[in-house]
Amino acid sequence: MHRTPAAAKRLLHPSRSSTHDLLVARAIPNERLIRAFRLTNTFVSDDLELHRSFLGRARSLLQTAKARGWAHFQSITTSAVDHALPDRQVQFDVFIQDITLRTVLVGLLQVDSDVNDFAPEDVVVVTRLINDLWARSKSPSPIPPQSLELLNKHLRQLIPNEEQYPNPLDFVIPVWETFWRVVAIAVYHALQDPQARLIFSQLNDNPTEAQFQAIFTSPSAQNFISEIMRLYPPSKRISRAEYVRGPVLSEAADMETILRSPEIWGPDAHIFNPARFRGRGEDGMDAFGYGNLRCPAAKWAPVAAGVVTAAIVQRLDGARYKLCVENAAGVGGRDGWSGKYVKRV
Repeated sequence: MHRTPAAAKRLLHPSRSSTHDLLVARAIPNERLIRAFRLTNTFVSDDLELHRSFLGRARSLLQTAKARGWAHFQSITTSAVDHALPDRQVQFDVFIQDITLRTVLVGLLQVDSDVNDFAPEDVVVVTRLINDLWARSKSPSPIPPQSLELLNKHLRQLIPNEEQYPNPLDFVIPVWETFWRVVAIAVYHALQDPQARLIFSQLNDNPTEAQFQAIFTSPSAQNFISEIMRLYPPSKRISRAEYVRGPVLSEAADMETILRSPEIWGPDAHIFNPARFRGRGEDGMDAFGYGNLRCPAAKWAPVAAGVVTAAIVQRLDGARYKLCVENAAGVGGRDGWSGKYVKRV
């Protein structure tokens, strides 16, 4: 297990490694995702042509989303938030999962639909089964085949274009699976902090990258999201493997330890403090990985998370809707959100 930035960088981008070497090292530990989801994308393959094709498609989607502008993305998000607001109350994680899936389907994956037109049953089944199968993929126990069949059935209702998305999970998994958790944690923390409410209110009024990065007397929304991803890294460990004369040797970068290290982040490393990022330069080692296989959405995703967080925080202002917390434990994971509800006042 690699627990320092230097060691993690050497694991994720060893010297004199070709792109094919890096793909092989990533694909081996990701075989569990083939077993659970039947993925066929570059995350589970060492095929160079597939990698180039997938990366090109991902960059094209990101460029189109950026060209449309953050105000356009915000309008999609706001519609998704309004659609998800409950008549009485709804579990907080279900609320966030609904909003984020609808938003990324239309706002990034360019599904030709209005966010309000997706059937609630399809959204609920897809979000629930992705989380369930992800958890099952980490266990050697058999995975019920009917779960994936049901997931693909309902996902195809949301993404009907088979030509553009022959296997929709190839894009939905990397886009949504970590995104919803970042947004959930950001919303939860922002609603506990009047200063953060103000920061995200300003971003909601002016959804631009400049506003996202703006620092006046407070940390910026960018600082806030960066601290979320530091204290609650979406991938606690990033694994790599290689064949050495037959056996598979597997190693991992312990991102959670690195991103919570007092030696790197100071004695308050275990405390949520967005101000620590004010004036801090990038060292290239963060939750998005490192090197040639670093996430292509590393620049887009934090702004997107900020814009979505801002739209949700704006609606949960306590006047008509609010977040009710009966149990503060469990923030940060896929599970453990029980005791947290969005309630109509």
